Amino acid sequence: GWEATRRLKADPRTSHIPVVALTGHAMASALEQARLAGCDRFVVKPALPDVVVEEVRQAISKKSHILQ
Repeated sequence: GWEATRRLKADPRTSHIPVVALTGHAMASALEQARLAGCDRFVVKPALPDVVVEEVRQAISKKSHILQ
C-alpha cells in the first residue's frame, strides 16, 4: 500500500487523487509511514463503516488534512 501510494502521489497524472489508509496498525510509526507515503487520511481497523465514509468524504473535500 505505501509503495502504491508513493507512486500515485509521484505521478502528476494521479497526484491529486486522495488516498485514505485503512490499516490494522495503530502505532505512531504506521501513521508516519502513511504520511511519508503521501496518504491524505488514516483510519485504524476495526473502523465503523460511517467512520470510513466520513474519512473518505474529508479526503475528497480536503477540508481537513489529518497527516500534515
